[in-house]
Amino acid sequence: MARGLPPLSWIRTFDAAARNGSFTAAAEALGVTQSAVSQQIRLLESWLGEPLFQRGARRLSLTPAGHALRPHVLSALDTLEAGTRALSGGAARSQRVSLRCAAAGAIYLLAPIFAAHAAETPAVTLKVSTAIWPDDTADPGAELEIRVGGDAWPGFDALRLTEETILPVAAPETAAAIGGDPDALAGAVLIDVVGYETGWETWFAAQERPAPDAARRLAFDNEALAMETARAGGVVTLGRGSLVAADLASGALAPAVDRPVAVSEGYVLLKPSGERLAPPAAALARRILAAFDRPEPPAGWV
Repeated sequence: MARGLPPLSWIRTFDAAARNGSFTAAAEALGVTQSAVSQQIRLLESWLGEPLFQRGARRLSLTPAGHALRPHVLSALDTLEAGTRALSGGAARSQRVSLRCAAAGAIYLLAPIFAAHAAETPAVTLKVSTAIWPDDTADPGAELEIRVGGDAWPGFDALRLTEETILPVAAPETAAAIGGDPDALAGAVLIDVVGYETGWETWFAAQERPAPDAARRLAFDNEALAMETARAGGVVTLGRGSLVAADLASGALAPAVDRPVAVSEGYVLLKPSGERLAPPAAALARRILAAFDRPEPPAGWV
C-alpha cells in the first residue's frame, strides 16, 4: 500500500525554511532558487490544507500548523540521517573506501588484507560489497572493484592480480576414491560454478577427453558454496588455484586428478577509467597490490 506522504523534497524545503527563517536563505542552503523554495512550500501547504508560514517583511515565522508539523519533520529527518549514515559507514566520504568484489575472492583472498588495513587505518571506514554476477549493482559507486576475467575491461583501468589454473579438487576420501584417474573423475558428481568463461569443458579438453554429461553435475553460482560442498565429501569441484591453495596446503581438499590447467581468467583490480583514486582508496589499492606481489599503481591511478 502506498504511503500517504508528500514528496521528501517538500519536507526538506520546509525544514530549511523553518531553520533559516527565509526562503532566500533556505534556497542558498539547498542549492536551488528562491522561486523553487516558494513553489515547494506552496505545494506542501496545498497538500496539507494549512498555511505553514506567516510571511513577514523581514522574516518568516511558523503558523500554529507549522509549529505542530516541525517536530515530526525533525524526528523523521533525524531517523533518515541515522539510517543512511549507518549504511554508509557513518563516515565522511573523504574518509571512506568502497570496494566491490566477488564473494569467494573476498572470503579466501581479501579478508586478511581487510583486517590489516582496518588495524592500520582506524580513521578510514572500509565498505565491502560482495557480488555473484559481474553486473550486480550491490554498490554501483564503488571506487575499487575486484573481478574475475581477462585483460579487456571497457570503462575501467585494470591491474591483474592473479594468474589462474583450474584443478579438480575434493575431500581427501573422495579424491582417494578417484585415484587420479580422469575416467573415474568423469563418473563422479561434478560441481559447475557458472559465470566463468572456463570450466569442466576446458579442463577435460586439455586431457583430450569429452566432458561428462551435465546430468551428473551440480550448478552453483558461488565458488565459496562449491568449495564448502566439496569439503563435505562425495562431489568434486573445479577449483581456481588462488582460491583452493590454502585448503590444499591444510589438507581440507585434495586434487582428484593432479593436472592443473592454466586459464586466461584471473582476479583483476579495477577502477573507473579516467578517475584518480582519493588517498584512502589509493592506500587500499597499494595494500592489495603488495599482497599479490604486484608493483605500485601506475600513473593515472593516484
